[in-house]
Amino acid sequence: MKLTNINSFSQKDPAWASVKLGTSTTCTIKSDGCLLCCAASLCTYFGKDTDPQKLNTDLIRVKGFQNGALLVYGGISDVYPDLKVDWDNYIDCSTTPAQLDKIDAILASKRPVIVKVDYDYHTAKVEQHWITIVGKAEDGAYICNDPIDGTEIFFNARYGDPSRYIFKIVAYFGPLPAYNSPEDRIKDLEDKVQSLNERVAELSLENNTLRTDLSTQEKDNADLVGQLNQARSERDTANWEKSQAQLKADGEAKTIEDLQKDVEVWQNQVKTLRSDLVRCRTMSVEDLDTLSLWKILVNRVLRRG
Repeated sequence: MKLTNINSFSQKDPAWASVKLGTSTTCTIKSDGCLLCCAASLCTYFGKDTDPQKLNTDLIRVKGFQNGALLVYGGISDVYPDLKVDWDNYIDCSTTPAQLDKIDAILASKRPVIVKVDYDYHTAKVEQHWITIVGKAEDGAYICNDPIDGTEIFFNARYGDPSRYIFKIVAYFGPLPAYNSPEDRIKDLEDKVQSLNERVAELSLENNTLRTDLSTQEKDNADLVGQLNQARSERDTANWEKSQAQLKADGEAKTIEDLQKDVEVWQNQVKTLRSDLVRCRTMSVEDLDTLSLWKILVNRVLRRG
């Protein structure tokens, strides 16, 4: 997929190479105008009749530069009110991997993406440079317009891994260009078909993964059901044993209660007999035979107790 109707400008073009960038007295479009060239390319895509020199003049008029040569992103909107910065996709990737899915989504919405890169990623120092991503090849490589020479390049061929060497993402909203020919419309439909096919493949893979997960979950559920049934059986057995133990405990408690009642009866009988024994001891000698008889009876009762 590749956007058409977008001009590619070179910052070294003699028509503006020596023009001072913004209000700077030292920087020129040739030396530091890569971002300006990207912005001019983007403006042409949205139907604006401009080029780096004209846009430079227009931005100076609306105070679209800071500190001389630093372009103000909102300055583009001051020059062309129907072009707005897509702040949701204004992303600083200087310390994190670039969000390539965001770039893909912007391209899918038929909008170019301006990105900050390292001009020479082979060195330790990050040398700031800007290019415009205008499409994506079938093998996943980003198609870019590079203002260093105005040529169309593949990102990874010149600037390395895009997730590693894209440091900022900038995009704009604007009036999308009309199709100039049936071929453009066919190309757009082909891109949509390809995108849908890729989505179908992704969903198919997700569906297969879900089926595998479901099968695993069903097996796990069967194991859990078996464990649950076993636990219920063990619970029922424990409840039955508990009820039997309770019945036995109730029976033993009744036996103890009856024995306690018998003990109380015996204790009362012993108490009475002992009282009679004391009384007998006070009897006269003549009653000795009677006393002996009582002793025998008392001893028999005590032995029973």
